[in-house]
Amino acid sequence: MSAVLDKTEVCNESNAHEFHAISTSSLRVGTRLRVPIYDEGDILLIARGQVITPVFMEKLRLRRISTVKVHQSELPRVFAGTPMGESRVAPNEHGGAFAPFENAASVALDTLVKRGGHIGLPPQGEAVANHLVQHGASGYAEGALERFVDRREACLDQAEDVYRTLSEGRGLNTEALNNIADEALTDLTEDFDLFNCLGVNPHTDRYPVRHSLHVSMLALGIGTKLGLDRTTLKELSMGCLIHDAGMLKIDEDLYSTPAPLNRIEFLEITKHPVIVFDMMKKMERISSRAAFVAYQIHERCNGEGYPRKRCGPQIHFLSKLAGISDAYIALVSPRPHRGGMLPYKAMERMLSGVRDGLYDPLAMRALLQTVGLFPIGSFVELSDDRVAKVTRSNGDIYHRPILSVWRKGATHELPEVVDLAEQTDLSIKRPLVSLDEFAPKVEADEYSWE
Repeated sequence: MSAVLDKTEVCNESNAHEFHAISTSSLRVGTRLRVPIYDEGDILLIARGQVITPVFMEKLRLRRISTVKVHQSELPRVFAGTPMGESRVAPNEHGGAFAPFENAASVALDTLVKRGGHIGLPPQGEAVANHLVQHGASGYAEGALERFVDRREACLDQAEDVYRTLSEGRGLNTEALNNIADEALTDLTEDFDLFNCLGVNPHTDRYPVRHSLHVSMLALGIGTKLGLDRTTLKELSMGCLIHDAGMLKIDEDLYSTPAPLNRIEFLEITKHPVIVFDMMKKMERISSRAAFVAYQIHERCNGEGYPRKRCGPQIHFLSKLAGISDAYIALVSPRPHRGGMLPYKAMERMLSGVRDGLYDPLAMRALLQTVGLFPIGSFVELSDDRVAKVTRSNGDIYHRPILSVWRKGATHELPEVVDLAEQTDLSIKRPLVSLDEFAPKVEADEYSWE
């Protein structure tokens, strides 16, 4: 089929609204298109099935095309590994609440908490961390990002089917959950940083399923850093994946409205960690540890969570990891009533939460080791006035990650890989919203990583 016929097929009046204008800097070299790309005048630039090449990007630059139109179905792939949040202000929080709802499963879990001794971990087997492929100061392997994105979107489809069967009263598809966890662990061990880059930069569609998938991905990264074995990580993943399924039984207007929730509306939301067990039919379908993750993911160490306002010693260890993952993903994700946060500012808010007693310090340290103070995927300006994208973390050296670096205005060129842990004469000046749009200046004393 010719490019002209492709244009006629997908750009007719009935589906023109399904195309969105995006910056050309968002296009990724190496992407094989599933739909064509057009300019703002609906002139075909590149046909479906073609690959975005450096030559194509250079042609856009020479023609001074800064904006292109992309079909909405491609947006999760186009923006894969790219932050969606720009806000520097943390959203207001409702604080703790005791959910006005219980069922047999929640009562059973509450009983285990009261008895004590059921919220820790058994002795661990071999750590998954021992199997991570080491990439050092390098970019991502050719084609790896595309493969990871395709597998993530396939897992999202499976997770959506899990939610659908739960919502329809057909019980929990644990086989699908196991498949999702296995796929995730395969990608995680192949390239830990790329996996986490995709995990901490969620797109905004298909809520709440996509949110749960990304929470699961980040939790797996954190758990890996803490030395957990494969069985335990899969339990952590399963609990994260189903934790928001109860939202499907909550009035959608409560979480899709552009207005902030009032206290009464928020109390309705707090029911969803309990409702999921009614949807599941039999809690025996998952382990007690996975059940605790789904039930306690919104609890906070200082008692300012829900659904039971538990404090630190009453919260399962895996739930603390899931909770910090859920909180970070929520902060960077745009919602109908607020924008998402700039990744660095979200991480700053998480550190403040540790000081306030919300989050477990061990879990927070593992979060920093996993994605860094300037989280993987985010953009920064360097002390030599170049711009960069964070591509790999540097463990305990939170503030000096591995970067892909460009000269300002030359992001169409191949980047230089820079390891700030090795290049000590270079440092991060400030976070940016994007490579071609500088964020507002910030007072120097706002930062304290040096």
